[in-house]
Amino acid sequence: MVIAARSLTVPRAVRGSSLLLGVTAGLAVVMTVLTVVAWWHLGSAGEAYSRASLEAGYDDGDGWPRAVLSSLVYNTVTTGATALVTGLLAVMIRQPLRWVQVTTWCVVAAVCAALGCGLNAGPDPAGSTASSDSSPFQRLGYDLVPQWYPSVNAVLGLALLAAAIGAAVMLLRSSVQDFYRPASSREDPRWSSFVKSQSSGVERQPGEANKTRSDGVEPEPGEVNESRSSGVGRQPESE
Repeated sequence: MVIAARSLTVPRAVRGSSLLLGVTAGLAVVMTVLTVVAWWHLGSAGEAYSRASLEAGYDDGDGWPRAVLSSLVYNTVTTGATALVTGLLAVMIRQPLRWVQVTTWCVVAAVCAALGCGLNAGPDPAGSTASSDSSPFQRLGYDLVPQWYPSVNAVLGLALLAAAIGAAVMLLRSSVQDFYRPASSREDPRWSSFVKSQSSGVERQPGEANKTRSDGVEPEPGEVNESRSSGVGRQPESE
């Protein structure tokens, strides 16, 4: 039985998913860099807040800066890992490997859960704009991270989630399922032989391919063509 080989052309949906995974990785890199900048800002701002807290009579002057630091560390690790893994998947997803498709779905689910928690438990109210009646001590608390960081990080995070979910959804299309079947990475040699014989331009009548002469010798091409043109087969020699 002849089994037709599947085409290894990368479907448009797979190319689109690869592009969205690349966008996800790029956004994650940007978020990582911005979080590191906010982390650097926290160093001096946290020291000023701790001194003011001790002067105001609070025993745990480092409590709030440590909480903000934990949030920034979490965001840095999450976005850094997201950039690394999704960047790798953006390249591997173009290969007809079923486990890469399944891994992409799992990674997207993990990214949505981890990044969603990070956005929900951000450094708020650090980075918020102080009101006109805020005390100097409260203003130091708002200044623990740059004022632009919470809003920019939230917008980038939502864009990242949208790109990651879009990449996973595109891998659900029916045209993609055939591409990732295990047999799609192998070519049946019988099919290749059949295509090669058809491309040679030689057509044989049924029965002629295995026809032999009475003496056991394969008929010459000229003999087959001669009998085909005359419409009469060769007569057996009389004794």
